[in-house]
Amino acid sequence: MHLADYSIGILGESGILGSSVPVAVGAALAASIKEKNSSLLFFLGWSLKSRTLHESMNLASVWSLPIYSYVKTTNTQ
Repeated sequence: MHLADYSIGILGESGILGSSVPVAVGAALAASIKEKNSSLLFFLGWSLKSRTLHESMNLASVWSLPIYSYVKTTNTQ
């Protein structure tokens, strides 16, 4: 299920592993430019193997973007 409600700032999610991270970083960039609130990102630990996650978080760090991340890890192998 892919949920989004743009009127309250929920940009949605995707079934593709790690694909919501670049969207959240883009939202944080927009928030930074508009001098608004920060972005909140939730993702599963499986996404830690995704190249897009690392690239996006690197840009967020370099640009000092207002983004907060929450990682849910699992013990499955």
